[in-house]
Amino acid sequence: MMTVLILFAMALYGSGVKAADNEAKTIQIQPGDQCLEVYDEYYTMNGGAKQNWTGDYVLTGTNVNEDGTSSPFQVKVDGYHSLNPDRSITLKDLTIINTEESEECAFYINECSAVELILSGENWVQSGSGQAGIRTGMVSGCRLSLNGDGELHAQGGEDGAGIGGGRNESAGGITINGGRIAAYGAGEGAGIGGGLFGYGDYIYVNGGTIRAKGYGTADHIGRGSDIPQYESDKLFIQVTGGSIDADPQNYLYLNAYNNLNMEGSRLTRYTLNLKDGLGNAAAECSVQDLNIGGYTGVNGLVERFDSSNYGIKDMQTNAGGQIILYLDGNSIQNGTRVTLSADGKTFTGILDGTNADLTLLQSVTLQEGNHLTIWNDGYYVGADTDPSESEKTMNNSGYIIDGGQAASGVTVKNGAADKNIMISDLNIDSETPFVIENAASVNLTVSGTNTLRAGDGKAGLQVSEDGSVVIDGTGSLQAFGGSQGAGIGGTDGMTAGSITINSADITAVGGTDAAGIGGGSHGAVTGIVLNGGTVTAAGGESGIGIGRSSCLTGKITVNPDVTLACVSGMKYGITPLTNNVYQQPVAQLSFAEQQTAGKTISLSDSVSISPVQDFQKAAFTVESGSYSVLLDGSQQGYDSGKETVFTIGEGMTCFSSLQNCISTDNQ
Repeated sequence: MMTVLILFAMALYGSGVKAADNEAKTIQIQPGDQCLEVYDEYYTMNGGAKQNWTGDYVLTGTNVNEDGTSSPFQVKVDGYHSLNPDRSITLKDLTIINTEESEECAFYINECSAVELILSGENWVQSGSGQAGIRTGMVSGCRLSLNGDGELHAQGGEDGAGIGGGRNESAGGITINGGRIAAYGAGEGAGIGGGLFGYGDYIYVNGGTIRAKGYGTADHIGRGSDIPQYESDKLFIQVTGGSIDADPQNYLYLNAYNNLNMEGSRLTRYTLNLKDGLGNAAAECSVQDLNIGGYTGVNGLVERFDSSNYGIKDMQTNAGGQIILYLDGNSIQNGTRVTLSADGKTFTGILDGTNADLTLLQSVTLQEGNHLTIWNDGYYVGADTDPSESEKTMNNSGYIIDGGQAASGVTVKNGAADKNIMISDLNIDSETPFVIENAASVNLTVSGTNTLRAGDGKAGLQVSEDGSVVIDGTGSLQAFGGSQGAGIGGTDGMTAGSITINSADITAVGGTDAAGIGGGSHGAVTGIVLNGGTVTAAGGESGIGIGRSSCLTGKITVNPDVTLACVSGMKYGITPLTNNVYQQPVAQLSFAEQQTAGKTISLSDSVSISPVQDFQKAAFTVESGSYSVLLDGSQQGYDSGKETVFTIGEGMTCFSSLQNCISTDNQ
């Protein structure tokens, strides 16, 4: 049974090694040893003479004989304070197996001891009946901190916790900052927390990968079985990082007072499933980076849960390629993009409720003369710009694309559905730098600095009429259309497909007669939704910033969280219609003298036309000599050499800006 347990746990976690301090005292445990006692100023082995020592310790070795049998052995830490002052005990490839019949605790922390255990290599502790695998009792005020990048497999005896209290014992304070930990109770003991009739002081999880399982009615992390409510309320659990893999039912202790973040919101369990390029569960891997909603992974201690940081120190997937997080569900919306890097690979996906399938992004570096073609189930990289499907390499996952420069471009073929594509420092200057064909849909993540520059009649990022793109990320994208082509959207005469921008820094510049974001020359717009990020959009000559070409606007939805940045020559074709739906243009003009509301003004009266930076500025008296104006319905569109007259409106609110492009065609 012990062998099965060991093999099972080894299958769950990979190994990691941390070198011990050269000045630490190394103690080798051998079969036949009985007890190691550690005190503040000395230690004893097997009840022998005191050995003076006030520094760090490294414990290694095993009490298991070659035939698999073992005699009882205990590490007892008594009155040792390694948390204050700065001292530690490193467990390096340590194995202590006590049988159920021995009734002996493998690792016993006593008498107000504050112990930092640093995990290195693979470590196994198993205790006898009634004992915790690693005992830290609440009555004596024990404190235990687990750090390092190694493994710990802790098995409690009957009615004892894996880490925490034994039978009739509550757990002292437990802090987990890193490492890979598998903790199993037995009988009625928690995985981490109290034994039978025991609860605990506090349990803080800041990092690491943890698998915990309680038995009977005990919590996986929290209470042992049969705890009165008034007693169980004393336990406080705070999760600020790490991956905690436990049964969704009764996983960890929740009540009205405990296991809350600093704002008082309950934690929500999120499961991230990492998939390889063929859609199968990814192999075990170590996490280097994480971005989910407002949370950014940090490889260190996280002291407060209400920050935007989440501890990923020593975090690994389990054997099924999963990472299980506990986050404030109130701050994460369904549909949020999740990006994660592990073992140098990038995975991304969309949160569906509390689950997300993160697909591996196939790395493609575009070199001179190369073109990337993406189908629904594979891809091709080479000189052929229109390859047959027989040339493709199978891949059901996503892509991360970098390089470019002299490459011919990227094409996402008709029917490629919901493809996850990340561009990272991608720079393409070609006739068709990036094309999303009809019936193709792309979730585009922007990382680093990216530029797409198209030839005449083409779009920088082409979104065909029945295609769609959703843009997220933390990087920047500059997309330049050629003459008659949009920066992002349609080509000459083409209706642009669905365009959604959720985040990232986006600059889109259209060619002559084309929109920055929207239609190419004489092209319409299927739909544009701006939910977030910073968006700069400039149309070419006679083109409009956002919308349909040639100063004709389409339907545009703008969320208040988006920032519309303005540059010289900007032409926005958007003003509020209803419910943040924008349709007709607004302009801000500067005059040499103060003007009054209601006065009729012509363009020749203006000193300059400049963009409005603030969505909520008043329509007039914005500042001395500066007014926001809206065309009344009686005026004609602006044309070079033709005078346009308009009236400053009473009580109008400026939400956007317009330069040199004034139209009322679609009021």
